[in-house]
Amino acid sequence: MAGIEFDGVNNKIELNTGAAAADQHILFNGNAQDFYIALDDSADDLIVGLGSTIGTTPIISLTEAGAVTLKNVGTGDDNPMVLTLQTSEIDMAADDVIGKIAFQAPDEGTGTDAVLVAAAIQARSEGDFSSSSNATELQFMTGASEAATTKMTLSSAGKLGIGTDAPSEALHVVGDVQITDAHPMIWFSDSDDGSDSRIYHSAGNFLIDVDVNEDVADSFFRISVDDTEVMKIDSTGAVTMPLQPAFGATSAMTDIPLTTLTTITLTERFDTNADLASNTFTAPVAGKYYLGYHFYLTSLDADHTVLDVKIITSNKTHSTTYKPDLIFSGDANFGVTGSQICDMDASDTATFGIYIAGGAAQTDIHGDSTASGMLIG
Repeated sequence: MAGIEFDGVNNKIELNTGAAAADQHILFNGNAQDFYIALDDSADDLIVGLGSTIGTTPIISLTEAGAVTLKNVGTGDDNPMVLTLQTSEIDMAADDVIGKIAFQAPDEGTGTDAVLVAAAIQARSEGDFSSSSNATELQFMTGASEAATTKMTLSSAGKLGIGTDAPSEALHVVGDVQITDAHPMIWFSDSDDGSDSRIYHSAGNFLIDVDVNEDVADSFFRISVDDTEVMKIDSTGAVTMPLQPAFGATSAMTDIPLTTLTTITLTERFDTNADLASNTFTAPVAGKYYLGYHFYLTSLDADHTVLDVKIITSNKTHSTTYKPDLIFSGDANFGVTGSQICDMDASDTATFGIYIAGGAAQTDIHGDSTASGMLIG
């Protein structure tokens, strides 16, 4: 039977054209604009639209599969479809959720975690709303084996947090970051002076390029630890490491005793890391250290049968031996120079020593003598 059927037993109203397949609609005849709610029987879509004819200017379409299409029917420029989620709350406080879109598979047969909300996007207030504030963040939520939780947040200040819901910078990441491209690169552009720098990877090489376009004179690359400069490369390529462990010292001694290993006295000229004390250098960290000396010996007795100059470290003694009685026919002045690259552990020590045998205890070390050392690797 065609027409409108009122079924009081089953509490329903049914529109029925009487035809096997026919469009059906309810028309709202407005003063300036008509609206309709209709069943487009050919497509089995439920439609809300403008006008009086089904299919004319649809605004909302719902298919039998549950797909929803929203359309702004304005044909002029800048006519986007707007979907507004509103709350009726009259006192928005911090952390109140204003609107939320959730994604869920409630009919999944395995149940338990599978039927929980798997992902969501929600707008949450950052503080109490007032006449001068509506600060709000967007939270992006996903789940793995739980109800979806916040994994990414976009704050009201435009700061994006990944792995944190309280980003403190424009991009704040908690966790590892991977950049994948043919030549992955990070650019740094200075809005004050217009200079650009970059970090990139290419052909198995990792490169840091400071002031790519040479916009600023005397650019440099600096590494700091605890806000203190530890290395600097200037525009000429000169490298300075102001905190690199290093020392330089002078030495002066008189009448060096015989047949005993004597520690050579050192007077500090500089000691970058305060590692030289009581004529002893103490390695601050494990590594390879250069140690060297130039001792100018005066009043050297030609009757000395042994002259040993030593670099003595905790794990090895490096000696250079001379035979003055075979070299000189009379007392002489003689410069001895030596150096070693020494493998030292942290807290290992190094001293410079001299051993003389034969002749008289008359040999001096002149005050222009020097010793030095530094960490090289």
